[in-house]
Amino acid sequence: TSRALFGALIYPASVLVVACLSISFLFAFVVPQFASLLESFQKEPPLAMQVLLLFSAWFQQAALPLACVALILIAYVVYRRRDLAFRAGFDRWLLRLPLLGGMLGKSEAERLAYLLGNLIAAGVPVPDATAATGEALANATYRMHLVAAERAVARGDRLSAALAAGSLLPELALELVRVGEETGDLATMLLRASDMLRRDLGASTTELIALVTPV
Repeated sequence: TSRALFGALIYPASVLVVACLSISFLFAFVVPQFASLLESFQKEPPLAMQVLLLFSAWFQQAALPLACVALILIAYVVYRRRDLAFRAGFDRWLLRLPLLGGMLGKSEAERLAYLLGNLIAAGVPVPDATAATGEALANATYRMHLVAAERAVARGDRLSAALAAGSLLPELALELVRVGEETGDLATMLLRASDMLRRDLGASTTELIALVTPV
């Protein structure tokens, strides 16, 4: 599901990158040519053109330092992600981002329900299935909460309560897990929750692309 999510965002992201590069080229090389042309006319340019020239001058001075700062920040994040505490904090911040954070959370929740349902259906005990699922999750925050859920299940807590404590699944998916526990059909209900989350994620992805593409 994560691959489908990022695959769907490749086109609008690539268009945005090309647009930024094109605008940067205009401000760095094309607009300054208009400045010298307007000076030869010996006439004050319109206000809009003055603003454009001022922004172009600022861009030429600030573009390189800003690019260096951005590269340093990216390198710092990549290096620090080796630290589990930093990775958990960074992944927690990602989950709080507007639109994208909610979709990342749904993607992790769908993967959790799918893997856990399949492992339990294969006869793996719930605590072991929970531990194995945590190793397969991409988001460090989800993995940390699932470790706590594994300990709670090992103590005898119900899986639904352990998952709810870490806000690992949305309420409707948790309700399916509760029904599965009460009926003795936990694996089937987890897989049904996974299907529900996958459809919800697909709809959210379509909505996000519809918003991003015009921009």
